[in-house]
Amino acid sequence: MANLATKASVEGKSRFKIHAPLINLAKSEIIKKGIESGIDYSLTWSCYDPQKQVKSPELRVKGKLSNLKLKTQNSKPKTRYVPCMKCDSCLLRAKGFKEAGMQDPLKRIEV
Repeated sequence: MANLATKASVEGKSRFKIHAPLINLAKSEIIKKGIESGIDYSLTWSCYDPQKQVKSPELRVKGKLSNLKLKTQNSKPKTRYVPCMKCDSCLLRAKGFKEAGMQDPLKRIEV
């Protein structure tokens, strides 16, 4: 369409060519290629309807009780977004990771 509907191509000044190297690959194959290329999938996103996940901040105690975490009352809660795991995009991504035999780093963790 770009070669039929743009001024540059209709006037013969340029031609467009679209490269889509992943178009014939299954989602699992794309995920595997990404891993091979060093893609950090925790930095990728596909969800159409992200959900808010609010966590109360924690106060870490140093010293003998270094493993103790105390919930703070006056601190601002931290909000982050997690995939909904219901939209088409989330379902396709989950299916791709499952078929690739890998865990999606964005898999929703219930609070």
